[in-house]
Amino acid sequence: MLPDVPTAGKPMQAELTPIRKRGLVDEVVQRLEHGIRSGAFEVGSKLPAEPQLQAQLGVGRTTVREAVKVLAHAGLLEVKQGDGTYVRAAASTSHELVERLSRAHTRDVLAVRRALDFETARLSTLARSDDDISRMSELIAGLHEILAAPDLGSRKFAEVDAQLQLAIATSTHNPLLVDLSTSFAIAMRRVSEQLAAIPGAIEMCTALRERTFHAIRDRDRLSAQESMTQYLDWAASKLSELELGSAAT
Repeated sequence: MLPDVPTAGKPMQAELTPIRKRGLVDEVVQRLEHGIRSGAFEVGSKLPAEPQLQAQLGVGRTTVREAVKVLAHAGLLEVKQGDGTYVRAAASTSHELVERLSRAHTRDVLAVRRALDFETARLSTLARSDDDISRMSELIAGLHEILAAPDLGSRKFAEVDAQLQLAIATSTHNPLLVDLSTSFAIAMRRVSEQLAAIPGAIEMCTALRERTFHAIRDRDRLSAQESMTQYLDWAASKLSELELGSAAT
């Protein structure tokens, strides 16, 4: 159990033990949430500075930032630029969904995501702005950079792919749809990392993502829906093959 911490508004001194290997972002999210729910991090209080969290948890800056982003979106934390991160609430239904998705089987995550993305593609072609297209274009270029420099690794691919998924959701200008897509972020990042380990997968993923981008840019609803679902169907098939191969060894 986390120790008591100073009163609201003051820097926190709670000690957090280092995390081992499994799902680092998920682990940090769970550890911080436990501190919030248990009262170790009181509502209104300020979290330790980012370097302190890194040292206490034994993880990198990116992992801490992604975890804070998840909890901020869930309504548990509030990031104040130039000041720090504060505890906003002790409970969140949104974060319960994030936790549930992090434990779900990949097959189930992709099935639900398929239905969600089919509608996301339709709404995006109707509502996307020029700024949305510019953002998506930057991320597509990022995927091509990874193709040209494989040493960037699966984690970088997963990060850019997740950002692209969220950019597409954001282009619908439907706040609830964006919330749902954000809740899927950790689970889908896990999917992207698994895919990136398969030979030729990054090339295929990039091609399908680019096809979706072009369809949204051209407001081609049918092509956008087809390429979005094709990506998820292909991912489900490849990961199923990977799972069967692992079971056979």
